[in-house]
Amino acid sequence: MKQEDRTHHRVAPKLASLAVLLLATVVMYVSQGLTHTLVPLRLASGSASGFVTACYFVGFGLGAFLGPLLIRRVGHIRAFGGLLGIVIFAVLSLALIDALWFWGMIRLLHGASIAAVAVVVEAWLVSASGPEARGRVLAVYTLAVYGGIGIGPLFLTFLPDTIWQPFSVAAIALCLAAVPVLFWRTDAPAIPTRAPASWQHLINVSPVSLATATAAGFSGGSLTALGPIYALSLGLDTSGVALMMSVPVILGLILQWPLGTLSDHYERRRVMSGAILVSASFALTLIWGQSLGLVAIYCLLAGLHGILYALYPLALAHANDRVGTPTDTTDIGAGLLLGYGIGAAAGPAVAGGVALAMGPLSGFLVTMVALALTGAYCLLDVHRHARVAIVDKGAYTNLPSSTPKVFELEPRTVPDPVTETNQSATSPDESKSADV
Repeated sequence: MKQEDRTHHRVAPKLASLAVLLLATVVMYVSQGLTHTLVPLRLASGSASGFVTACYFVGFGLGAFLGPLLIRRVGHIRAFGGLLGIVIFAVLSLALIDALWFWGMIRLLHGASIAAVAVVVEAWLVSASGPEARGRVLAVYTLAVYGGIGIGPLFLTFLPDTIWQPFSVAAIALCLAAVPVLFWRTDAPAIPTRAPASWQHLINVSPVSLATATAAGFSGGSLTALGPIYALSLGLDTSGVALMMSVPVILGLILQWPLGTLSDHYERRRVMSGAILVSASFALTLIWGQSLGLVAIYCLLAGLHGILYALYPLALAHANDRVGTPTDTTDIGAGLLLGYGIGAAAGPAVAGGVALAMGPLSGFLVTMVALALTGAYCLLDVHRHARVAIVDKGAYTNLPSSTPKVFELEPRTVPDPVTETNQSATSPDESKSADV
């Protein structure tokens, strides 16, 4: 009985911590989904939206790698509170000055800060979940991220069409996201020291994974920037735009598990190439716009979103199939994330320029070309390099493309013995003082 009580006392705080963190994640990404839709609507120009979205993803890439440096300097709790304050400042500032240069600068700051906040949340998830439960925690975390992004735009269906109120609601959501984390008493996790990701190593291990991750970022960034502009070109009002940016995102989550299961049982590159080429056909079909009908457009967008969500974890799974040791997982993931970020920054800029010259519908043409070239490269790689035996393949794990810290949730990631030894040698007083 005493043993059961001790086990309960160990498990209950961890479950409570996970629930608090996942709740904060949902609310935080509701704000993100609302802001991602609101910014292009306010700009109402493909080129301007592409520029501002590119600034956001450049900042996001920087924040994902600079965030851990700040955490080491001031600790998790202070970093979380301070960074979330910067995000709130960035969101509210967008309602103050209607200038493209200002919005670009603010979105750069926004992206860097929200990425660093995600580093903190994901570090807590790693600490609060044991190895035996990380796969399930990761699945719930993925649903929290994309579910929040899908729910956020729905607020535009009933909010007044003013400049202040939607941005204020997004800021309020961020404030509410801070409350459970800052008020919940939990030990902040230690950030393990690891070497920077090596692009050369990643290129040697799996160039097709890097190409796929970059294409996923390029296409996803383009869709984020031009999706609302595309919806406006169809004659939809603000509520219609919000639904088009929300419903397909939520429906797209259904495709994650079938694609993952297929990749676990068949050659992963063939699954990736097939999915990429199908998504390219979806993007090409969307160019026809109004002639398709709204139901067909919703279905095509849901398929496009769903495949783009799956490409990143598929690329990571294939790269992990080829690494020498499981301890390489975090570095491989960080390298893929950097490729994703570069693609996500370039996509809106390129697609926005094409949309300015040829009209908003042509943005999908850029996406189609990028996906078609990547799919062809995956097929070429299948014929050039030997496949990974099914017995050597790790299981597919659905990962959101957020920050390098999330890769420590990957079940195949094992602790570095040296790091573990050093951490075990740290005194309890030093551990407790990290966030004092």
